[in-house]
Amino acid sequence: MFSIGQTIKIQQLPIQNEINSDNIFYSKVVSVNDTSFYIEQPTNKRTRKTTFFFEQTSFLMTITTKYGEVYQYETLSIKNIKETMPIIQCQIPKSYERIQRRSFARINVLTEVTLKLKKPILATTIDLSGGGVKVYIRKNIQIAINDAIEISLLIESVHKEKILIDTVATVVRYEDINEETKERAISFKFTDILESDRSKIIQYCFRKELEQKRLQKGEHT
Repeated sequence: MFSIGQTIKIQQLPIQNEINSDNIFYSKVVSVNDTSFYIEQPTNKRTRKTTFFFEQTSFLMTITTKYGEVYQYETLSIKNIKETMPIIQCQIPKSYERIQRRSFARINVLTEVTLKLKKPILATTIDLSGGGVKVYIRKNIQIAINDAIEISLLIESVHKEKILIDTVATVVRYEDINEETKERAISFKFTDILESDRSKIIQYCFRKELEQKRLQKGEHT
């Protein structure tokens, strides 16, 4: 269930308001053994500042597995540890609740995508999620709503290795965004994708979101 580098969403219990961003934190798993897992000091979603928690604090945590499955569980912080960076030892839960994921968080990210038309077109993403992608293309490229197109998407693994995701995506909307450059934004929904590939995209988006929050935090310090 747990793996090193995995991103975790954290909420301190009891939860008074489900949408209160002051009680939403993100962290990463740095180590795992048979009884415990260890996470980085969590970062607050709204303030983007790392947060200290006392030992024996109760949490509700949400993780996405490498297969794209989402689980929630309650756990307890056991010990705060000071090493090269502060980490928290947490108790491995006895049970998990699987969450039905109805939507996917979109993240603004620039990466390469190839549209496999009669003549393949190399484009750039505007945003990306486990459910689809939005890309820049030239207006003179003939693409219509409901067209199903084979695409290849280039992302990175947690170890910065290049990963090529091949999928079929359907055009769901488009909009003209720049009359001078004749650019258009096309939104695609993944309609034929391996769940293992979807999971890689989700994990990539989580990592990119965390990186962006850390950069924004640095700009405000």
